Amino acid sequence: MASMQLSVFDFLSVTASINSINDANLAQIRSNNFISNLNDAPNEQTLKNIAQQLRLFDDPINLQHLKICLSGEDDFDVKVKLVEIYFMKSLLPNPMNIIPQSNVQIKQTIETELVRQITCYIHVKQDRKSVEQFIEEFLFTSLIKKQNDHANRGNASRSAINKVPSSTRFTQGCVLDVFIRTQLSTRGVVNTGYSLTKLQLAEPLTLEDEFDTWYFDYMRGLFDIWLIPTNSQTFPLKWSITEDAEILFTVGNKSISAIDDANNTSAIGNIDRPSTVSLEKFINDICEKENNGNTERWLEGLRNEDIRSYSHLANLKFTEWEQMKSLSTNARKILKSYVDREKQLRVEVKKTSESKTDIDQGPKLPSKSQLIAYLHQIKLYFHYMLDEYFQQARIPQPAQVNVQCVDLAFEEMRNEGFADDGLFDQMKPFFLPLTMVEQDIEVTDRQWIQLENDLSNRQTLLRIEKAKLEDEMAELGGKYYQLDDKVVQLKASASRQTTTNLINSRDNQDETGSPSLQQQIVNCRSMMDELQPSRNQLRTKWNQLNDLISNIETALQSRKTRSSDSDLIKPNRGFIMYGPPGTGKSDIMSKVSTRLGINMVTPPIAAGELDRPLVGESERIISDICMRCHRLPYLMCCVSIDEIDSLAPKRTNNASHSDVSKLSVLLSVIDGIKDVRNLMFFCATNRIHMMDEAFLRRMSGKFFVGRPSSHARKAILSGMKTWHLNPSMLEDLAMATTNFSGAALRALRRSITAHCINVLRTNSSYHIVYRTVLEHAHEIALKYRIMIGAETLPDLLLRNLNETRPAEPWGLSNRRNSVYTGKILINLSKKKAYVEAVITHNNGEKEKIVYQDTLTERETDLKQLIERLVYYGKSRNVQLLQLVDLNLLLSESAYNEERKFEILKERVEESSSYRRSMIVFDLDSLIGVNKSEGYAALGNSTNVSLINQNVNIYIREKFRDAYCQTPFTNREQDDEELDKLEEKWSVIVVRESYLYRQFCSGDHQFTRLPEEIEEEEEQLRQSEQNLLCVKCKNNYTEQENKMGQCVYHDGFVYDCSSISLKMFPQSTGIQALITEEAQLLRNINITNEQKERHERGKQRFKFICCNQTLQISGNMGGCKKAKHQDLTKEEWENQCNNNGCYLQKWRDILNALDENNEVGSVTYNSISRRETLPGSNFNRSTAFESDLSTSKKIIKKH
Repeated sequence: MASMQLSVFDFLSVTASINSINDANLAQIRSNNFISNLNDAPNEQTLKNIAQQLRLFDDPINLQHLKICLSGEDDFDVKVKLVEIYFMKSLLPNPMNIIPQSNVQIKQTIETELVRQITCYIHVKQDRKSVEQFIEEFLFTSLIKKQNDHANRGNASRSAINKVPSSTRFTQGCVLDVFIRTQLSTRGVVNTGYSLTKLQLAEPLTLEDEFDTWYFDYMRGLFDIWLIPTNSQTFPLKWSITEDAEILFTVGNKSISAIDDANNTSAIGNIDRPSTVSLEKFINDICEKENNGNTERWLEGLRNEDIRSYSHLANLKFTEWEQMKSLSTNARKILKSYVDREKQLRVEVKKTSESKTDIDQGPKLPSKSQLIAYLHQIKLYFHYMLDEYFQQARIPQPAQVNVQCVDLAFEEMRNEGFADDGLFDQMKPFFLPLTMVEQDIEVTDRQWIQLENDLSNRQTLLRIEKAKLEDEMAELGGKYYQLDDKVVQLKASASRQTTTNLINSRDNQDETGSPSLQQQIVNCRSMMDELQPSRNQLRTKWNQLNDLISNIETALQSRKTRSSDSDLIKPNRGFIMYGPPGTGKSDIMSKVSTRLGINMVTPPIAAGELDRPLVGESERIISDICMRCHRLPYLMCCVSIDEIDSLAPKRTNNASHSDVSKLSVLLSVIDGIKDVRNLMFFCATNRIHMMDEAFLRRMSGKFFVGRPSSHARKAILSGMKTWHLNPSMLEDLAMATTNFSGAALRALRRSITAHCINVLRTNSSYHIVYRTVLEHAHEIALKYRIMIGAETLPDLLLRNLNETRPAEPWGLSNRRNSVYTGKILINLSKKKAYVEAVITHNNGEKEKIVYQDTLTERETDLKQLIERLVYYGKSRNVQLLQLVDLNLLLSESAYNEERKFEILKERVEESSSYRRSMIVFDLDSLIGVNKSEGYAALGNSTNVSLINQNVNIYIREKFRDAYCQTPFTNREQDDEELDKLEEKWSVIVVRESYLYRQFCSGDHQFTRLPEEIEEEEEQLRQSEQNLLCVKCKNNYTEQENKMGQCVYHDGFVYDCSSISLKMFPQSTGIQALITEEAQLLRNINITNEQKERHERGKQRFKFICCNQTLQISGNMGGCKKAKHQDLTKEEWENQCNNNGCYLQKWRDILNALDENNEVGSVTYNSISRRETLPGSNFNRSTAFESDLSTSKKIIKKH
């Protein structure tokens, strides 16, 4: 066997990376032994001798590469030149380095043959009308001039489909004709070392970098372009085409192998995807694809490495590939690239059959938008390769994205089951700049002439109006300055007159009695002041007209300046999708890119896949992935990264060096020093608040992907079979799955379906009931942690399942001529739910009103209110029902004030991110009321205050921000149009009356009910009414009634001069003293002894509460202090007379006096018979003397 020869690139392992070049082999080439043999201009024979010593090919291309290696200034210079050549070769559709078979002897004396006729075969893999139409209308379009046979050429191309085609001559100068000639001319002599049976143009790109192997098909898998010899079975060993060579074309959907079989030639199978049935078949398909004839050599090398099957080859590790010595470096790279691609295809495509027919047909395109996008990318490729010719033909450069794909892609995603809830409408404007080119900014000459005429006419009218204003300004200015001159003259006259008056001592009035000069000055200035506003108004209007004229002049000159307008349609550099888990962010990203025609340079990756243990490795991987876009400069490319927050975290003092380094690489390729202009980033995260601000600023689009609304949930759940779930349950199930994500809803569908199928195996008449459905929903909610408060909504509904519901379910249906404000206040103590709205009257005036609803008997706390709130949310099609209460704070371990505010802020921000949301605040648990009772000598007092005043302020502010967007038109709108309006609902649930009053008072403007307003006004009137206190006998108002203002005695009075200590009400004692004093005053012949006796008798009445003497003159005072009370006289005296403590005290005093039971009993009985109430005919003075003498006798006896 002859020794194996290598190309210079294989010998040095040249790739896109300088670091991959074999330094040892390069040093061997540049050794002194070889360089010393070179002259200043080394001839071909010298280079051939060096190639023979190193066992390298000595064809012209390899000799040129060898010359570069020997003539370079240093190793680095040589490496740079070789990598540049590698990049240039990758852009050309030439086969990879071809190694001749060992049994073929290459003759150095073979001359280049000129080929005058060649056939181009277009192998259509996707048998679709759009592909055929594209080939006919674009590839066969003339770049020079329109040919008369264009229609015939189109007919020929269509007739060639679905049969073994016959060759037809190209139209001279069509796109494909110019492309073939340009590619072959750029390549020069085709020298593969052996005869080729076919040559592929626009060969797919395969690149292996630090991340993985990247494969890209320039023709996007729709068709291939092959060159085959016309008059022979194979091409010459060295050949090129003449300038006037005739190029025939053939279009068909049959593989070249089928055509060769029809022509009885050696079959060269279709190997778009190599067969993995056996290792031999896999290697044979690759060699046929690469067209190198190395099947036996590569199989022999693999057997030497003890690799006998495809599974052995596919399971090799990266280090094991490097350790294979039986294969060349280039062979290892080619094999590894195909193995990696096969692994990717197995993940992305479900291969149903490995038959030859399926392989021939190629991959099936999933959608029409993707097909349009692929055809547009092919068009961009030809425009890039033939840019000079398209410019000469005055064919404009197409936009990077086809505008049809933007609308069609999102519509197809909706039809596939994506419930976007308005998300796609927000994303469309983000991609519109990609559908525009600078020519779209320009206008045609006809449009410009029309616009120029309109602007000129407008400018003329403005100038006329400006001239009129100038005349008015001149007229007013003349009057103004005349008055000003007159003022100056009057001031001069007044000065002279003052001097004269000082001399002659005269008055400042003339003989005729005319006004003084000072008065004339005042009048002139008054007239000037009246003219000044008109002058200012005219000057302002003149300035506005002058600005308009100047703007029009600038607009008329704008077309002549030809300034760069590319910034007006500059594409956005990326978007980030954020929201809770399970909402479909990653799926949307991958589908959007493929359907719009934005090429993904790598499969969707997670940020963690870019982490490497060695320092700098992760940064190099990120850089290599981004640099792939340079290989496709004509396309807009993207990188789809999930969980981007771990790759671009906030740069804080605690950030690691590796995180900052990776972030700096990302920022450098997006509007940075290494800006990759055709690169976009599609990102997704659940924690956008933890990301770097600089990265977020570069992401022009920020789209929130939230939980589906009730309509969307119903659409997702309707995907279950009707024989598994009765359609009548959909409405209730959509309500029960509030806050479920898309992933949770799909999991629920699978759970219910699996349950039904399992039961139907044994019970064919089984029908699932609603309770079972709720049980499955409860399990899914627990699995996905979808909680409302501390429990799941399905569990709460299960508890209330047997409860009777209202005939009409609760809801917030649209009412005629009114729009909700988004504010709901639920008062548990009053059993009322208040909903605020704005009603529009017939005269156009708007007024805030309140709709109220009565709570049921079982709705006593927030847990029982959840069902009502869920119905409210369902009727408004909200996407999120957020409950903020004490259970939420406890579940998040929010024990301190800072953590509470953090949780509260997160929930409010999440709710505000949704288009339609409802957030519920439990004031009693979040704010709380502190009640403290005080006990003092002045009486008892109760102080009430708010515990969390800061939380109260924050909730009130957010409650004020609640709103419902008003419809744009007054006409009746359907549900779909209403769902596009934003609604931010805030619900306040409160039980404590003090908290309710505190929250309702303020500037948040929640409309109060008329009944409540009247009740408060009545309370205010009562608080200002002048009342009489029966306790202290003073007047007071309830508004000023405070603790300690009422001074009173709260006990009865007793007569201490009476043996029985007779009890009297306070009013009765006072009346008795007044009566006695009045009788004394009527007695004219009163003696001093009687007066003294009367004064002593006034001291006999004592208060049982404090033993003070009852007085009828001066300040009587009291022993207790408290607030005034609105009591009747009878109620107050009843309280005083029936006080148990005071009655016991009175009995104790009476018992102390009654030490002799016998005497006390006789005395008590005798006195009791004589005592009567005041006002009777009984003489009080005589009774007093009798009691006194009796008391003295008892004392003496004892």
